Amino acid sequence: MSLFKRILSAIICFVIIITNLPININAEKGNEDSSINVENLGSAVLIDATTYDALYELNKDKKMNVAGLTRLAPLLIICDAFDKGDIKGDDVITISRDASKVPGQTIFLEANEKINAESLLKGGIMILAGDAIYALCEHIYGSTSLERLNNRLDDIGVNVKYDSIMGDNIEWTAMDLATLSEAISQSKTFLAYSSLYMDTITHSSGRKTEIVNQNKLIKTYSGCVGLATSSSSSSGYNGVFCVNRANLKSICVIIGAKNSTERFNSAKKILDYGENNFKINKVALKGDIIVKDVVITGGTKKSVNLICLEDVSFLTKKDEKLTIDLSYVPESLDAPVNPDSLMIDVPVIDGGGKTLGYMQLVVDDDVELIKIGDFIAMFISLWVMG
Repeated sequence: MSLFKRILSAIICFVIIITNLPININAEKGNEDSSINVENLGSAVLIDATTYDALYELNKDKKMNVAGLTRLAPLLIICDAFDKGDIKGDDVITISRDASKVPGQTIFLEANEKINAESLLKGGIMILAGDAIYALCEHIYGSTSLERLNNRLDDIGVNVKYDSIMGDNIEWTAMDLATLSEAISQSKTFLAYSSLYMDTITHSSGRKTEIVNQNKLIKTYSGCVGLATSSSSSSGYNGVFCVNRANLKSICVIIGAKNSTERFNSAKKILDYGENNFKINKVALKGDIIVKDVVITGGTKKSVNLICLEDVSFLTKKDEKLTIDLSYVPESLDAPVNPDSLMIDVPVIDGGGKTLGYMQLVVDDDVELIKIGDFIAMFISLWVMG
């Protein structure tokens, strides 16, 4: 074989090998997906908000300074209170001296001024205004604020303890921030204001404060419904972004970007990666008929349908085809049967033959055991009709 042919053969083999390498979606620092150039970040994670699976990760469990993003935790319990109706937007709150002195992002509240709760809520959600968040926690929970806050973090599985309402200097991991952000993104109160870009707060004195949401993605990235950004000289530029699209609800966390542009560009790259490669594969909805006309032996009905007990969906790669293994379904069922007494688990299989989980099937109707009286009634009916 000529030297040229040997070189050509080696090149072809090399191309075949590299094009068939598996893609590692769980990228640790030093082993990132080459299609996402975000190596300058301190930490990042992209999760599917339905399953909490990490679609992309970079130092996701490294504790880091996240500046004002610590305020998302007290904001969660504030939104809980609004969702439950424990506080209403038109409630009037008197601002304490402690609230007026909270540093950082602010809506310029003054001690002893009176302002409605909705204005404070907007400031807290749109710009993580510390004075507004502190004032709301103080008003709603009083001396129990820290206890409520730490208990709520325990509830969602986040191992972070606050010793002050603002959580100053507490370090967070990207994964814990993603978990917290998913919890707050479920709040109707939060979502009512998180996509607002600009608003004006009117103080009781007539003074006005204009607030502008620093999350540029709510205007430039389709489906972005919030959440928050922060920055400081020690933490760099950080952000949490929630995107809700038809095929995927995802949350991206960025920690330690060098500047604002890098923060948003990195978030877009990671979110695009998730959108282009993954989807929530909806197998069946609650009540869908999966198997028709299963024969009933000894019952008052000849057959029933098997229906899906609950919605069934899985996170998969975008082109993945799933199948339901119905070999576990018997050809006939013995009466009596009803939706509460009979449940059949059938595997859901991916394209490689792996079982992703199970779908629960139940009968769509009650079928009682046929009795001698039923036989007599049936015979008389047939005899009369005949």
